[in-house]
Amino acid sequence: SCTTHVCRPKRCTASQSRPRPRAMRALRALRPTVRQRRASSSFPRLEVAPRADDGSRAARRLRAAGLIPGVVYGGEAARPRRLVAVCEKALGRELRARRAAVENTVYELNIRGEAGTELVVPRQVQLRAATSDVLSANFLRFSPDLVLRVPLRFVDAGLNQTLRRGAYLHRVRHALGVRCADAAAVPEALEVSCAAGGKGHVYHGTDVALPPGVRLAAPAHAALALAVVKTK
Repeated sequence: SCTTHVCRPKRCTASQSRPRPRAMRALRALRPTVRQRRASSSFPRLEVAPRADDGSRAARRLRAAGLIPGVVYGGEAARPRRLVAVCEKALGRELRARRAAVENTVYELNIRGEAGTELVVPRQVQLRAATSDVLSANFLRFSPDLVLRVPLRFVDAGLNQTLRRGAYLHRVRHALGVRCADAAAVPEALEVSCAAGGKGHVYHGTDVALPPGVRLAAPAHAALALAVVKTK
């Protein structure tokens, strides 16, 4: 009697597209402990890990290990750019918590294994279009000449008789560029008082209440909002 052998198809593995186990362990060992915590200088603190490899393949290996590639750059001309890796989950929580204000938030950055910290601002945060996952994030070193885009907050609308009678505020700008003499002076938002002004009144940069140590980078006559009366 003859026996029939059933050939089962071999299971396909994704070893070619995923990092090898040894490489995964090495990448996880580099995982920085990035936590949303306050440092002694009152700045939110980020701990990142240094990385040596650059390029798209190295970035894919980092993302597979739960890390995000980033670059620390800017500042004085003699300071070199640094390649770092950031924890994906911790950075995602930070972005969701701060939203539009994340790019005007000064962080105290600590590179693992190195003494000292430096003040940086997130820049070029790249998100995946379909899932909003973080693909990369760079960090620009803070300096007094750095232009920060700070969100505008319009207040005192209830004190304006025109706005109380049915008019609305048409916003031309949602953020304004400023320069800060000190990192501690960077505001979370700039307030614009709408208490004065009637129909067609235009609010300019001169109406912004600037905190001490903050100056406008945009022209002072730049239009911010317009009081518009509804037509029947």
